[in-house]
Amino acid sequence: MRWQTTAEPDTGSFRKWADDLAQAFVRLEPTNLNPGAPFTGQIVQTTVGDIQISRVSASGHKVNRLAEHIRVGERDVCFVNLQISGLGSTRQRGREISASPMDLVVVDTTEEFEIAHRAHFDLFSLEVPRSKVPEQLLRCGGWSSARSPVHKELANALFSYASLSLLSAESQTMPAELIASHVIGLLGCFVVVDERDDEPAPDTDAKRAAMLSYLSRHLEDEDMGAEKIASAFGISARYVHKLFSVTGNSVSEHLCKLRIERAKSLLSQASVSKLLITDIAFNLGFRDISYFNRRFKQLTGMTPSDFRRSQMMSAAG
Repeated sequence: MRWQTTAEPDTGSFRKWADDLAQAFVRLEPTNLNPGAPFTGQIVQTTVGDIQISRVSASGHKVNRLAEHIRVGERDVCFVNLQISGLGSTRQRGREISASPMDLVVVDTTEEFEIAHRAHFDLFSLEVPRSKVPEQLLRCGGWSSARSPVHKELANALFSYASLSLLSAESQTMPAELIASHVIGLLGCFVVVDERDDEPAPDTDAKRAAMLSYLSRHLEDEDMGAEKIASAFGISARYVHKLFSVTGNSVSEHLCKLRIERAKSLLSQASVSKLLITDIAFNLGFRDISYFNRRFKQLTGMTPSDFRRSQMMSAAG
């Protein structure tokens, strides 16, 4: 679903925004913090499992959840807000939490709250059943991505899943329940990075997804591996190996497959057709061109040069 409010010379645009908020979320009382300026806003929303994911982009304003709204008895949910741009401020339970880009803030709709943005902002808002939000996350009200490297990577992974959910809503390429389960797992990861060596924790899939996201952004690092992942996430290399072992593939195998997928993408692009295959391999962290050629053929059934030739012929029609 999509709601769009465009700037109007009078207060009409903000009145429409108030109606949009009521339709998209629970009952809220919005206030325009810049009444003399044009107001614009957009909400893009989809549902994955029992989670509602919205991307909200708007001019500066604040929203209040009042006691009279709560008495109506709407659904028992929390909003998990991931700041994308702009600076936000959330008040609930007598405390104020400031949010910078990639910070996470949680509000409980069964209690009064205020969320304010003085200037234009962009955020993901995840409506999650209260019973599925970790109690510790509710108590602390959120986490800053600057808290630790692991929280930064988890915020990036949550951003990726939220973005994927909106894309999948249009193309129906990903199972909604799968995305929902990973999102819930990631919320658990924000509470604690569990390094127990007994039974695997239920959020290990989400942790592994965050690590794969980290790998995909560092493919060019030829030294990338379990040790660097462990350092970035503040855990041991042994635990990293344990998380990946249940997939049947090692960390290095996952890394190789990610690099080959990136190589396939580059070899399919006419804009880099002049780039030597050797350069592509080295730029993706491969140290040995023979190894790259061998693994590429194992995973695709074609040599890199044959693959590039077939892609160029297909593009030419």
